[in-house]
Amino acid sequence: MKTIISIILLLVIALSANTSSKDICSKTNQKFNLDGFSCANVGVLKLYFPSDSYVITKRLHKHIKVFAKFLKDNLEYSVDIYGHTDNKEDYKYNLTLSQNRAKSVKKAICSYGIDASRLYTQGKSFTEPAATNENKEGRAYNRRIEVILLK
Repeated sequence: MKTIISIILLLVIALSANTSSKDICSKTNQKFNLDGFSCANVGVLKLYFPSDSYVITKRLHKHIKVFAKFLKDNLEYSVDIYGHTDNKEDYKYNLTLSQNRAKSVKKAICSYGIDASRLYTQGKSFTEPAATNENKEGRAYNRRIEVILLK
């Protein structure tokens, strides 16, 4: 069966424990889950890659553009970008691949005017699977980028 060709973008922002209803982050996109101050607190951006790839396609850029706009509107955030892989190759090979995935996402975000000093990259290889590596669906889910917002 063909490798997954499309790259899926999901943006999930975790809710803060704060319960105040004061809106101090009026520029926050309505698509984000917000804390009690209408601010995104901690988020995870998940980008899924085909096997053995770190290419950011034109189609994916439109989704990254939405995230970059959020970062432009919310200068108080920096971002940790984590690359992940499935376990089909050895650790060292996958570490390089995961680092390249994180770097390619950073480059794509920067192409929308975000200062690179706000973005930190790290490859995780296959050390933190989000799903099983025993089947193709799980491996596809593990070939991902996670982006954590930091204030």
